[in-house]
Order: sequence, then structure tokens, then C-alpha cells
Amino acid sequence: MKGFTDKPTSTVGDDNFGIKKYIDGLTGFILDCNTPMTIAIQGDWGSGKTSMMNMIKAQLGNQVVTSWFNTWQYSQFNMGDALAISFLARLLSDLVTEQGKDSDKTQKVFRTLTFIARKVAVIAADAFIGGKLAETVEEGTKAFTEQQEVDLPTAIKELKAQFQDAVNNKINQAGKKVDRLVIFVDDLDRLHPGKAVELLEVLKLFLDCENCVFVLAIDYAVVSQGVKQKYGELIGEEKGKSFFDKIIQVPFKMPVAQYDVKNYVETSLKGIGIPVENHEVESYVKLIQRSVGCNPRAMKRLFNAFLLLNKIAANDKDNKGAQRNTLFAILCLQLSFEDLYNYIVQKAEDCKDDNFLKKLRNPATYTDESEGESLAHELHLNPETDVAGAAEFMKAFFAVIDQDGSGSLSDAEREDFIKTLRFSTITSNTGTPGETMTEDQRAYRTFNNDIAKEIIKTVKGPWKVFMARTYNNPAWEIHYAGGKREFETRFGKMIFEFKIATNLETKKAPLILHVYPDNKFADSEAFVKYMQCLNAHGFTKAEKTCEYWLNNKTVDVDAKDEDAKKEIIKYFTEEIPTVTQAIETALQA
Repeated sequence: MKGFTDKPTSTVGDDNFGIKKYIDGLTGFILDCNTPMTIAIQGDWGSGKTSMMNMIKAQLGNQVVTSWFNTWQYSQFNMGDALAISFLARLLSDLVTEQGKDSDKTQKVFRTLTFIARKVAVIAADAFIGGKLAETVEEGTKAFTEQQEVDLPTAIKELKAQFQDAVNNKINQAGKKVDRLVIFVDDLDRLHPGKAVELLEVLKLFLDCENCVFVLAIDYAVVSQGVKQKYGELIGEEKGKSFFDKIIQVPFKMPVAQYDVKNYVETSLKGIGIPVENHEVESYVKLIQRSVGCNPRAMKRLFNAFLLLNKIAANDKDNKGAQRNTLFAILCLQLSFEDLYNYIVQKAEDCKDDNFLKKLRNPATYTDESEGESLAHELHLNPETDVAGAAEFMKAFFAVIDQDGSGSLSDAEREDFIKTLRFSTITSNTGTPGETMTEDQRAYRTFNNDIAKEIIKTVKGPWKVFMARTYNNPAWEIHYAGGKREFETRFGKMIFEFKIATNLETKKAPLILHVYPDNKFADSEAFVKYMQCLNAHGFTKAEKTCEYWLNNKTVDVDAKDEDAKKEIIKYFTEEIPTVTQAIETALQA
């Protein structure tokens, strides 16, 4: 095997998830149930609905007559109301026997539906193919309209009777042992929800036809959303459920939680030429369950990225040492916790400290605001729903990169992890912050951040740390970090910031204080006091704003210079309280 495509499974023999009992159960139900009957195969995108229907169809064999309609093929075009008509035309075409096609009544209805479908084909051909083919389709439609005037309402009224006749004729043609038609409608949940509901409404016209079983790939959430889109937000959840229940007699949810993921992982990895030991499979399964989940499409994407990077590493002398299990764990992180992955890449140098990754296993690490903005906020993780999952994943993640199981990372393990982490960025969806940084740039980001954290531990007030930022222009590149706090006065809210900026060309760091009111003071007396206070402390006022800047100290820095770090910390921890107190005193006087 050279990788995984999105091609669905065709037969039970290809099932690696161990769901044969569900296939057999649904197949038996379809063969024995009273008709008419409608079954909904429900599940998220990529959960295996099409594979499930393929395997059911294969199991049914020639015991029934089947028809298959894929709405995805039609949803690519803006077909409007013609989607449902095209579906009916296709269905009637599948069912009408050669003898039935000679019926004047059938011909009339079929020509009407074909006309609608051809009108859509003109649009599609013109937009996607053009040229002579579009002209040919257009000419065929014109010729049809010259011969036959379309009476669509009358044709629709007759359609149900014609459909029942077509079903009966098709079943009779199939032989004595066949007593039903099974119609599979795939990818309904790929349609715009409103259009999916419209198609279901049209299908409802035929759902009470004898000898028919409809099997629909549609999720309840799509139907509920479509009902709201079609009939307005005033339609409540109960109405959406009532609509679904009216159409569907048997809801069946994909048994994702029952998938034999271990067998799937082991079979898939061996199939792409990556044999693994049993204990490795167990680790991979745990990582998958806590990251991408048991969605087949998501797992295929994971294995494809894994195969690609393994092949690159095998042919790259600089990355031949990329540890396979570590790489798999990193890819799970990359695909499921993108912001956390980017954060770790950005902090790659911090991974040399064993505690950096260890702390990410603890939910409290993500919600801690003692040093400013919480990590959960920075990584867009909901503290109530996402943090626990991220921490649980990091436990499995750490267990894999801790190759010897000692509970701590050795120097070799940390080196291997950082190397593999940087190598993994080639399959990242987004530009990863810091992934193209030089060692010098990374060093100053860490240097400035560490200083900012030390300062807010000393100065009073609810300070929050800025993350290191980068500014580029043709002359220089500046990295800065700092802190920010707000404080109330009787005239309004004030904002106070400190920043350590580093010019990476000159290796000089201006130390900056920035003060400004949340809004312009309405009280002129307060504004005068504000200006007098900051002028007295050497601040410079920005033009046309109430912002004041103090930049009277610049330090020569080396990212490894502890003396420079101490000098910067001393400056801010002395200056910040002085200025803060002066402003508060002036504005409260």
C-alpha cells in the first residue's frame, strides 16, 4: 500500500473495524422489515457512513433490487430547486423497464424531468467544460422545448403513481424471490442543510410506496439546522426533531465507539510498510483516541502524513534519526491540537527543560493566571470543555517521547524530540509561529519573556505578560515582550505597559514605559493633572493622543547575559511603582 485515499470500503471482507455484526443486523432488518421503511445512517463526516452502506449493499446481493444516488455529485453545481427533480429523474431512469419506457404516460413524466436536468446540465457544461459540449446540450434542450410544452405541476402529481408502477415492474422483472427495492441516498449531509431538508421533503412523497426501503446517509444535526434555515430561527429544537421523526422510522448511529481501532491501526501500519510491536500499537491507539478520535477519515490523514514523513526521513541524512514513535505522537498533536502544537514549536528551546512538557500534563497549567493571561486563553482552549482533553493527551504524548519509561526525559530524548518536532512542521496546515526562527531569535524571545515574568512577580497589581512579538522593517527586526495592567481612578480607567524591546541587529534593548487612559478624560482638570504628572517624570506625549512614552534607558544585551537581565529587572521594578503611585496620587487629589 502506498497511502490511503478517501475511497470507502466496499465489502465486509475489507472491514478492519470489526463492525460485521452491525452490517449483518442492518442487512437482515432490510430484508425482513415491513415496507415502506426509511433508515438513517447517522455520523460525522468521515465516520464511515458510505462504507457502511457499501457493505450493506454488497451483503444484500441479488436478494433485492438496489439503486444508488450520490447527492455530492450534484451539490457541486448551484442547481437550486432542480436538485430534487434531478434525483427523481435519475431514480426513474434506474427503475423503468424497457417495456415501461414505451408507456406514453411514463415518457411524458420522464421527458419533463429530463428537461429540467438538461437545463442544469447546460449551466454545468458552460461553467466547467465550455465550448462545443455546452452548445450541444443547449441545442438538445431547445429541440425538446420546440416539440413538447412542459406542464410541470401535472407531471409532479402523476409522479408518485408512476414511481410505484416503476418499482413494481422492476421487482417483477428481478424474479420471484425479490420483493423489495432498496434505495441508497449518500452524502445528504454534504449538501447545504436547507437543500438537504428540501430533498427530504420531496422524498417524503415516495416514502409510503410499497416495497421500498430507503437508506439515507444523513445526520440529525444537519436536518435540525436545515429546518431552522428553511423555516426560520423561531422553529425550535422540538420541531426539528418532529420533522426528522416524520421522515425517518429507524435512526442508526455509526458505532464509532465500538470500532476495533487496535486492529485498524496494526493492519494499516503494516499495509504501508511500517511494522510495529504490540506495545507500540497500544501507545498509538491511546494517542489516537485522545486526539483525532476514531474517525476513519481523520486516521487516514494521520497515517498518510506519517508515511510521508517516514519516507522523507529515510532519504534525508539530517533526519534519519527522527524517532518513529515520537514522530507519530507529534503528528497526533499537530492534527488535533494545532494551537498547542504551534506553541510547543515556538517554545522548542524551552523543551530542553524537562519540566516544560511535564507541566502540560496538568490541567492547572492551562488555567493559571498568576503570571498574566492564561495559557488556555492563548491557545483558544475552553477551560470547561477543552483543557482536560489537552492535558490527557499530553500524558499519553509524554509517555511516548519518554522512550525508556523513566518518568523524565534524558538529554538524548529531549534532543530527539526537538529535532523531530522541527522536522514535523512540513505537514502543518498553517505557518507555525517561530518555525523559521534562527537560534538567535529564539534566544531573545525567551530572554525577554523571562524578564517580563520576573518583573510582574515583584511589582504590585494585576499585571499580564505580553507574549514576545516581532516587528520587521527594511532596517531592523525587533523582538519585544512586556507586561500590561489596568487601574481605576475617579476619572476613568488607566492602562500602564512596560516593554523590553531588542533590536536584533544592534543587540540593544530600549526599556519602555507606556501610559494612556482607556478613553479621553472628559474632565479637563483630570487631563491637566495627568499631563503634569507624566511630564514631571520625563514622559513624552504622543501627537494628537493622550498617550505618554518614557524611553530614557537602553541596555546592551546578550541573551546569555545574566547581568543585563538583572539590570533590566531592577530598572522596571523601581520605576513602575514610582510612576503608578504618582499617577494615582495626582488623579485622586
